[in-house]
Amino acid sequence: MSLKEVNCGSNALFVIGAHALSTEDEEVMGLLLGKLDYDKRNGIAERANIFKVLPLSRTDKRADRVEVDSSQLAIASEEAEADGLTVVGWYHSHPHITAAPSHVDAQTQGQYQALDSGFVGLICAAFQGDRHDLPPSLKVIAFQSDDTTNQPGGIFSASSSNANSQRGSEEPPSYNDLISTTRGATTIRRLWRSREIPLNLTGDFHQSTSSSSSLKALAKLQDALLQEETQSFSFYVNDITFSATSSRIFCNAVFQQSLALLTVDSLTPLLHVAAAKLIAAKKRVQDLKSKRDSLLLLLRQQQQTVSEHKE
Repeated sequence: MSLKEVNCGSNALFVIGAHALSTEDEEVMGLLLGKLDYDKRNGIAERANIFKVLPLSRTDKRADRVEVDSSQLAIASEEAEADGLTVVGWYHSHPHITAAPSHVDAQTQGQYQALDSGFVGLICAAFQGDRHDLPPSLKVIAFQSDDTTNQPGGIFSASSSNANSQRGSEEPPSYNDLISTTRGATTIRRLWRSREIPLNLTGDFHQSTSSSSSLKALAKLQDALLQEETQSFSFYVNDITFSATSSRIFCNAVFQQSLALLTVDSLTPLLHVAAAKLIAAKKRVQDLKSKRDSLLLLLRQQQQTVSEHKE
């Protein structure tokens, strides 16, 4: 059984979009924090509510895949528990390709669901239009995976990879698309097929979905990106082949350039967003003050009317 729908708070979705737009050359990844709603009749998760996201720093950066340190998953669980939430899913980006899950995405999602049937995946397709489009285009979908191993013809029933989907061709899955387990002398190959789940954009009703929480998540995004650059710099500068002074100078120059680009491409736009949120908050304060004054005036008028009737 799979989820019937996914609800995602607007601030959480904003952070996902900001993370996806932080790089157009490699995929990014993060975790979804929230709560699951269960069917009271059978106890099966039927709805995932996403209140907060946690961007993760990558240990391997590629255009078609992403890897993270498993220690970050434990930290995410602790952070979720502190907010009264749980880790309900994961998200990653598809730069310059469609949001359709690949075979690897379906397999990864299936492995997660083997541990928790309510676990959900989000894919944010970024930079789908022209490189110079402002603002850059984004599309987000939610999906889960169905085990089609025992279905008739199931071994060839998986949807094609992103590259194949864009060519409009149908090809059988490769070895990497299958999960193999051995039971005695029998080998069972599991085949997972992705299925899109309805995704709803909702208001931010949980305490962890406030604007301040969203800005904190964006700040953590900067920390994750900085950590990636620092780890790459440390790896190369400590390599024995880069022991020469000229090589170290070159590595330092590249590292400083990366930090400058990080500031310009990511941090500066976020500062603009923070300023816009501050303006919106001030406007809301003014609107609330005006509403308060109107209510106080109405209250005084009613009190005066009551006093006149008593006289």
